[in-house]
Amino acid sequence: AGADLTLLGATGAPGTVCPAPDAPWERRAAQGPGRVARPVALAALPGVGVVVHGLELATQLTRFVPDGAGLTEEESDDEAPEPWLPPASAFLGGGWDGFAPIDEPARRGLVRLAVAGTAIWAASGLTDAVTVIDGGRALGPVASGAGGVANVLGAYTLDLAPDGRHLYVAPRGLATLGVFAVDPATGGLTQLASPQLPGSEERGDAAVGHVDVVADGRLVLATETGRDELHVLERDVAAGTLAHQRAVALPGCAGDGGAFPADVLASPDSRDSYVTDFQVKGKSCIYHVPLVASAPVQVLASPALAGIETLVFDPTGHDLYAACVLSKSVVHLARDAATGALEIRGAATHDMLYGAEMMALAPNGETLWVSSPISNRLVVLERDPATGSLAYRSALDASPTLPIQGAAGLAVSSDASRLYVAARDSAAVAVFSVAQSGDLTYLRALAWPGVLEFANGIRLSSDGRTLYTAAVAASAVGVIRVGPALGGGCDRCP
Repeated sequence: AGADLTLLGATGAPGTVCPAPDAPWERRAAQGPGRVARPVALAALPGVGVVVHGLELATQLTRFVPDGAGLTEEESDDEAPEPWLPPASAFLGGGWDGFAPIDEPARRGLVRLAVAGTAIWAASGLTDAVTVIDGGRALGPVASGAGGVANVLGAYTLDLAPDGRHLYVAPRGLATLGVFAVDPATGGLTQLASPQLPGSEERGDAAVGHVDVVADGRLVLATETGRDELHVLERDVAAGTLAHQRAVALPGCAGDGGAFPADVLASPDSRDSYVTDFQVKGKSCIYHVPLVASAPVQVLASPALAGIETLVFDPTGHDLYAACVLSKSVVHLARDAATGALEIRGAATHDMLYGAEMMALAPNGETLWVSSPISNRLVVLERDPATGSLAYRSALDASPTLPIQGAAGLAVSSDASRLYVAARDSAAVAVFSVAQSGDLTYLRALAWPGVLEFANGIRLSSDGRTLYTAAVAASAVGVIRVGPALGGGCDRCP
């Protein structure tokens, strides 16, 4: 029970974008004249010249005109529109191993250009979008997403509403959230209207990385990577739709701006929210943003929080845990229920925790599981429910028979008998049985080509019957049935 996974369907764009875990990315010098690094598509405009799209440049069209002896480069057209290939999604076009680069063969066929009159029609296999560009001005997408589903470009994390009726997706490549209604009988998804974050039209550099539904269901919180803000959205509890309420300025860990918000998490009593700020240089920090009172943002910065990534609360809301990539630790903080203030109480530090990024706490509070995508590892920590303190217990590393390369998002069943792991580089969901001690035994893994490439976020429905996954390179949300295989043992039932 709980070990078999059956594919039900996917929302998003399988596309042709694939990670290249076995081949390190290498950015090469541009070949050819001007800004035509790695050209992948071209179109000839009558009386204007030749328009070339260079994928290495991610967002620009370069125009050449015949001069009798050859082609002369002219001023570049306006940047390609956000639905085609947003600047913040440059990781989808290459240059950074950590965010699913495209391998060389996969570059071919990603972009097509066609001419109709004075307009260029651009089709992108990166985003499953078709956009019209006329006179250097983008007229917007005319289609986006497989089956018309949009707003899951670079799907990074996701969260379920407390009542399980709606799912919210953070698309690393867009200034919005994916919003879906959940069918209570099947777990299937239906897309709803999505809110646009303020200023996104002018910025063109959005990257929503994390989303959290507040416990009372009335608010949804979202962080935008590289922006000094926390977005607070009001949620219609019945309909599931969102309306932007406010953007809370984050002062920076040293109080001088430069915030790089990562995770966001609300307290179980829905009174406070906390945002992590990953700083490569200087101290990382946690911001305390009150939700029920108008109060200034408080900052807790400490060397102990070096490379802070995600947060998890214990059910009481007293103990908060922070996974810290660079300090090889999970830091234990105590929260004051009256003021929301945090105090560092200690940390579990171990070499096996290098790269600690995501966590899941057992329902009984006695075990904390930690994943490290860069170390391809799962770590088991013992927790004392009385004091909240942590201690290292064991670890599992990826191997040819243990497909947890890039181990990322974690979800635990309500009876703590199963742990589900989204493995980025294995492009799979791995299933483990959980012993009384919290130790893990590998059972099986489910691969889903086109849907689980660079799987990062994962959530389990409250009834334990459905898993939802967010995959960056696939730009897709997967819906997976948990339990005995259906249809006489079929593994794939789209």
